[in-house]
Amino acid sequence: MAGKSFEEKIAWVLALKRRNKYPEGMNKAGRLNLRRFAANFSLEDGTLFRTGKGRKVIVVHTRNRALELFEQHHGGPWGGHQGIFKTRTALTTRYYWPGMTKDIVQWVEQCVKCQKGRKAVTLHTPVESKTDTPVESKTDTPVQSKETPAPPGQSHLLASPFHTPAPSTPGSVSCSSSLSSCPLLPDSTEWRWQTDAMTSRLDLSHLLPPPRLRQLVQDWLQEDAPAFDPAGCAVGEGPECAVLLCKSPGVLAGCPFFDAIFTELGCTVEWFQPEGAWLEPVARVAEVRGKARHLLLGERTALNCLGRCSGVATAAGRACRLAREASWHGQVAGTRKTTPGFRLAEKYALLVGGASGHRYDLGSLIMLKDNHVWAAGGIAQAIQEAQRVAGFHLKLEVECRSLEEALEAAEAGSDIIMLDNFSPEDLHPAASALKATHPRVIVEASGGISEENISQFFGPCIDILSLGCLTQSSQAVDFSLKICRETPVQRDFAF
Repeated sequence: MAGKSFEEKIAWVLALKRRNKYPEGMNKAGRLNLRRFAANFSLEDGTLFRTGKGRKVIVVHTRNRALELFEQHHGGPWGGHQGIFKTRTALTTRYYWPGMTKDIVQWVEQCVKCQKGRKAVTLHTPVESKTDTPVESKTDTPVQSKETPAPPGQSHLLASPFHTPAPSTPGSVSCSSSLSSCPLLPDSTEWRWQTDAMTSRLDLSHLLPPPRLRQLVQDWLQEDAPAFDPAGCAVGEGPECAVLLCKSPGVLAGCPFFDAIFTELGCTVEWFQPEGAWLEPVARVAEVRGKARHLLLGERTALNCLGRCSGVATAAGRACRLAREASWHGQVAGTRKTTPGFRLAEKYALLVGGASGHRYDLGSLIMLKDNHVWAAGGIAQAIQEAQRVAGFHLKLEVECRSLEEALEAAEAGSDIIMLDNFSPEDLHPAASALKATHPRVIVEASGGISEENISQFFGPCIDILSLGCLTQSSQAVDFSLKICRETPVQRDFAF
């Protein structure tokens, strides 16, 4: 390795970590030296980090790649359930890179000052740069900062110069323009359950039982190839690499299912984007390696699953963002209106998008709907019979079509009252009257709620808004899997 530039060494490190591939013609001693050199680096989400002395430094070179990383870590579209941790890590380990303009330098320095507690600043507008002249490279001078989080409630005030912040007026809701183009931005208080997930680095994929995941994947693959695969026979079993591309904007969700499909077929997946990240077309999301016919056998099933999950997560994220902008502290939830055979994936996607999954099946929550009440002979009778088998661990919810039914259900011992198909004008007075007499009852509104009118249903007495459209009407994110003979090594990670 003697006499080689740092950039060439970094390219070798990437090839070694991504493909376990050494430079052609390198002898045994050279390979040993390369492995020792590569031990100082780690590859996470497609980004190469230099590690040492308890610190991680992003290794970047070109300005475009630098801006991409900057948007990902510092206020670009929502970065998933580890967004806060990654932002804090990047702030405290940031190197200046060649080609970095003065406006970005100023913004990073302001962020670091706020992280240190010296000066809490709010940058709601971009810092204008009068010149686009890059500053001098400072690759040998890292930004020093203690590993301490921003003051509580102030981390979201650090607006990025790369996006438009949300309205700063409390209670304001932006329902104009097309909701499909509404980005997910980390510029308001995080969802309560998700804050814990971010700070504890919770991996939502751990919710999925491996036996159930394996069974689902086998059923999906068998549905697509129950007998012969003539096209797969034509391509053979030579080793190939396929690149996963995102062709429409949305939230990345469904990675565990994508992984499980190709694992079942003996393939490996390397992700360049974390689950929950906002993707813009055309984004290089992952690489899949394996036998050619196995890649093609799992291609459509995996793309269907990933696109569907990402579409549900995107819709859930848009609805949750509207709730945050309105300073509403309830929960946005899905329903049991899911695709047959695909409920686990869609419920998982709701969680990635920030929404609640509601009950998973009939045994997760006792819900007495109008047909139950009619068949049992009345609300009180239905509740009494249900409580006999509920035990101590199951909550009971009753669907009500009027305030009188809601009050009767609350008196009979219902834990949750669903006000079904109420107009906004009738909903809020009914919920207020119900809370006045039964303050501990959980009030859920459902029926006729969509992303276009959800802002009308936000209210201080509404605890849950359940939307069937999150799983029924969401548009899938468009992904494509392309086989490439040779994947060029990216050389934009060197100083």
